[in-house]
Amino acid sequence: MSLKLALLLALLAASAGIGFGYLLRLLISLGRKGSMELDIKQLELRSKEEAQRIILEAENKAEELLDKAQSELKERENRFKNTEDRLIKKEEFLDKRQTDLDQEVEGIKTKAQEVRTLKERIEKLVEERTRELSKLSNLSPLEAKEELLKTIEKEFEEDFLIRMQKLEAQGH
Repeated sequence: MSLKLALLLALLAASAGIGFGYLLRLLISLGRKGSMELDIKQLELRSKEEAQRIILEAENKAEELLDKAQSELKERENRFKNTEDRLIKKEEFLDKRQTDLDQEVEGIKTKAQEVRTLKERIEKLVEERTRELSKLSNLSPLEAKEELLKTIEKEFEEDFLIRMQKLEAQGH
């Protein structure tokens, strides 16, 4: 029986060795599995950190671009506002200038009417005086007219010059 026993012991030893080897291999495998899971977790953590960094950089860049666009927009708005203000001032100036010109034209029309009225009065006075002189002096109407014009010129020369100067001064 000793052979049987030896065989049995050898079989038992082989079984124990196989069992121990299997157990050892299982422990190593579990250790590697834990190590791989740890590597995967670390890789996942690094990936999340990298993604967070990229998102933060993108947000910062987007914020910078937005700030730049807003400042450019504000600058353009200011330029447009300044241009609009200048145009409004020019329009107001042109409106005032047009009003002034309209007033000047009305003043010139009024003065022209005054000149026509004065001319008509002078012509009537000349006719009246010519008739009077003609009656009084037995002069021909042409001679009486010339005599009257000389008299009127002397009489109203200074008044007429003053009025003409006033009209010219107001017309310009």
